[in-house]
Amino acid sequence: MTGGLTHDFNYLLTAVVGNLDMIRVRAIHPRVVRQAEHAFKTAKRGSKLTAQLLVFSRTQKLATAPVDLNALISGMGALVNQTLGAEITVETDLFEGLPHALADMNQLELAILNLSINARHAMPAVAGH
Repeated sequence: MTGGLTHDFNYLLTAVVGNLDMIRVRAIHPRVVRQAEHAFKTAKRGSKLTAQLLVFSRTQKLATAPVDLNALISGMGALVNQTLGAEITVETDLFEGLPHALADMNQLELAILNLSINARHAMPAVAGH
């Protein structure tokens, strides 16, 4: 049970970290920058703690089940768009008739969200590099 809760918390925390990073990079007012930086660092520490909890709870097996990848990706659209910000347009090219994948849906959602955040960081004009 700890593993399942930790996965869910990590998924939510990933969105928080992504949004704080976006605020931190785009903020202009020094006080907002400082507060966003502090919140970002705190959330990152929370992510590390969550990762440690996940390692600790690895005795549980992944909850694999058939997953409709098109539905999963479509269902994550709002979260990904909100996490990435208005400057980034997300386009999906879904494959009709795609067979279901045998996967842990929580792990797959987390991987997609992490890949999205990593892609945003790779965009110099957006990431503020």
